[in-house]
Amino acid sequence: MSADPYARIMKQFAADAMIGPEKGQPLLEKLVHHCFTPDEAALAGRMNFFYKPESLNTLAKRTGRYENEIRPLLDTMADKGVIRAGEKGYALLPILPGMFENALMRGDETPWHIEFAKIMNELYDTGYVRRYLDTPTRVARVIPVEETVTFKNSEVDSDYISRMIDAHDTMAVLHNCQCRQAAHFVGDPCKTADRFDGCLAFGSFAKPFLDRGGARLVSRDEMRAVVKERWKNNLVFYTGNISHRSTNFICTCCSCCCHMTKQIIRPQPDMIVAPPHYKAACHDSKCTDCGKCLAACATFAHDMDGRRHTYDAQRCIGCGLCISACPAGAIDMVENPSFRKPPKTFRRLVVSLAPAKISAVVKQKLRGH
Repeated sequence: MSADPYARIMKQFAADAMIGPEKGQPLLEKLVHHCFTPDEAALAGRMNFFYKPESLNTLAKRTGRYENEIRPLLDTMADKGVIRAGEKGYALLPILPGMFENALMRGDETPWHIEFAKIMNELYDTGYVRRYLDTPTRVARVIPVEETVTFKNSEVDSDYISRMIDAHDTMAVLHNCQCRQAAHFVGDPCKTADRFDGCLAFGSFAKPFLDRGGARLVSRDEMRAVVKERWKNNLVFYTGNISHRSTNFICTCCSCCCHMTKQIIRPQPDMIVAPPHYKAACHDSKCTDCGKCLAACATFAHDMDGRRHTYDAQRCIGCGLCISACPAGAIDMVENPSFRKPPKTFRRLVVSLAPAKISAVVKQKLRGH
C-alpha cells in the first residue's frame, strides 16, 4: 500500500471525465476519507471510470492481489453505493451524479449516511460543477403537465409522460429522493414534497435500483398515479434530453432541495435544459397580479415588480405548472420556435453535447488510449 492510499483516488475524482472538483478541494479530501477505508481507497484508485467497467479478474491482476482478497472490499463499496457494480464489472462512479444518488437511494438513515449527505451538500454548494459549463450542455429536457397543452398532435405528444409510460414495459419508482433526503439529514426538510418521493426509472435503468432494493416495480397505472400526485405537488419533471422510447430517468424536482435546480438551472436555465417544445405565454389583460404563479415557477420566470406581475420568457423551461396555479386563466402554452427534436439515445446525446474537454477525454478512454 502506498504512503497515502487516498492520493490516487482524489486525482481520479478530480478528473474532467468525472466532472469532479479541483484536486486540492478540502471537501473532496473529506469526502473520500469518509467514503473509503485506506484499503478500499487503494483498490478504488486503480479502478476505471464509470463508462468502462472491468471484471474482478482484471482488477485482481492489475493490483497484484487475489480475487478472494479484493471481492469483499468491492462488495462493501458497492453496498455503500460508492462504486458501480454490475454484470459488466466494477468501476468508479462520479461524485454527482453517481455516488450521491447511489449511496442515498435506499433511504438508510445512519450516522454514516447523515455525514455523507452533509459533506455532499457542502461540496455541491461550492458550485464546482459550473466550471464544466463554459458552453451550453443541454443534457436535460422538461416534461410538461399534459393538461396545460391545449393543442395536441403526434409530434407534441412525444414530449408527454403518457407516451413515455406506454413505451416501456419495465418502470420503477425509487424509494426516496436523494436531494430531499440530504436536506432532511441536515435539518432542512423539503417544503414541497415528501422525501420518499424518489426519481422515476424506465427500461433497463430500473434494474440496478430494483436489484439493490432502492426502488419498487410499478405498473403503468401505478406510474400514472404517481405522476399525477407529483404534479399536484408542483414538482418539475426533468429527464434526459433523448427520445421518450429510450431507457431513461425522470427526476421530479422541487425548488428548495434540488441541487441541479439551485446551482445550475435557476441561475441560467438554458445552460443544461434544452429549449422546450412549448413555453408559457402571459395575457396581461387577464392577469390579476395575484402572484400565485411565482410559487409554482422553479426558475423565477414569473416575478413581481411592486404589485405588478412580470414574466421573462427566456427563463421559462416549459413545465406548465404556472398554468395550473393561475386562477385567472391568464397563462397559456405556445409552441417554441427554438425547439429541436432530442437525440434518440444517451450515447448520441453525450457525443453531441458533452463539453469539449470532457468529450475528448471520454472518447480517448473508450478507444483504450
